[in-house]
Amino acid sequence: MKIELALCILVVTLACLQAAPMSRPHDRLQKFWSNCSKPNDTLRFNSLWVTPDLPVRGKSVNITANLTFMEDVSGGEVKINIKYDILHVPVSVFKDTLDLCELVKDARVNCPIKAGTYVFTLIRLLPNETKAGHFTGGGVATDQNGKELLCIDIDLTLP
Repeated sequence: MKIELALCILVVTLACLQAAPMSRPHDRLQKFWSNCSKPNDTLRFNSLWVTPDLPVRGKSVNITANLTFMEDVSGGEVKINIKYDILHVPVSVFKDTLDLCELVKDARVNCPIKAGTYVFTLIRLLPNETKAGHFTGGGVATDQNGKELLCIDIDLTLP
């Protein structure tokens, strides 16, 4: 269940690739995530959509990201760390390192990932068991050489 929460919160775990029609970006997304990538990172956000605008426990979250790989990537990892605030003290509830190539396999993409633009769609159920409260943390994706591809920070309060 913790990994489902982490995957819902981290929009760029690159889990399921599908060409998806895009309607409009959701400005309210900026309320719970921010792009902490460096200007020279290999992976660029072109656009991002989340439905519903704010994730709800017990409901599916649909995340669609349009991303551009600026160069070929033959491997790498995604480090995730999600914290839950207990009395204003962040306590790690999920911390893991995931293989980038395994994640993109679910998306019908194989390593090496060729430079280019991809549309990734992630649909996950946010479990009912997910506690209400304040979550912070994020994730960093790196390539086969340890070079940062992308960085995401999250700051989300679930009602």
